[in-house]
Amino acid sequence: MTLQRGITLMAMLVTACVLIACSGTQSSPEAVAKAFVEAAYKGDADTIVKLVHIPGSAKAGEAELVEGKLRAKAAESKAKAEEQLGGFKSADVISAEISPRDPNLVQVRVRAIFKNSEKQENVRTIKVDGKWKVRL
Repeated sequence: MTLQRGITLMAMLVTACVLIACSGTQSSPEAVAKAFVEAAYKGDADTIVKLVHIPGSAKAGEAELVEGKLRAKAAESKAKAEEQLGGFKSADVISAEISPRDPNLVQVRVRAIFKNSEKQENVRTIKVDGKWKVRL
C-alpha cells in the first residue's frame, strides 16, 4: 500500500468514526432514553434540552419556557438523587415498546441505579426528521 493510499484510508476511517460518534445518542430510542435519564440525575441540563423534542408549532416564548423548566427540573433531580438516594450510579434499559399506532413512537423503560436504591423511569420517545427525541 502506498503512503498516499494509507493516508486516504486513515482519513476515511477518522471521518466515519466522527460521524458515528456524533449521531450516537440519537441512533435509537433506547439510547436517547438512557442518555436522558443519566443527564437528568446528573443535572446535565444542556444534554436534556438537546434530547427533548419541542414541536416546531410551539408558540413564541414556549420553547424558552420549556427549556427553563427542563433546566430547573435537572437541578432538582440531581439534588434528589444526591440527598435522598445516595447519588446516581448508572442507568440500564429494561425494555422498549413500539406504539401499535405509530412506529415513530416508542416507550422505553429505564432502570436508574443509585447508591442506596433503584428506580424505574418510563421515557416516551419520538422519531423526528430521522432522529430520536424525548417526547414530553
